[in-house]
Amino acid sequence: MTNEAPRKKSPRKAIAAHCRGCIYDPQAPGSCLQQIMDCTVKTCELFEYRPHRKPKPNKDDLPIHSPASTLNDQGGFL
Repeated sequence: MTNEAPRKKSPRKAIAAHCRGCIYDPQAPGSCLQQIMDCTVKTCELFEYRPHRKPKPNKDDLPIHSPASTLNDQGGFL
């Protein structure tokens, strides 16, 4: 028997446990991971911190607008 206090969960593990308890339904289609990724409860305080969230688009994947596309027929800016 030791006198050590039980280890606390890390914030990441605590958030993951909250998400599993909130969103995971073993009867629903998809794994726990998929259900957490598909979560739409944007009013949840932890929504932005949930594990396995869908990645934000890479800036390299965004459309590039050339400076010429912002010019009008006379060469001035729109």
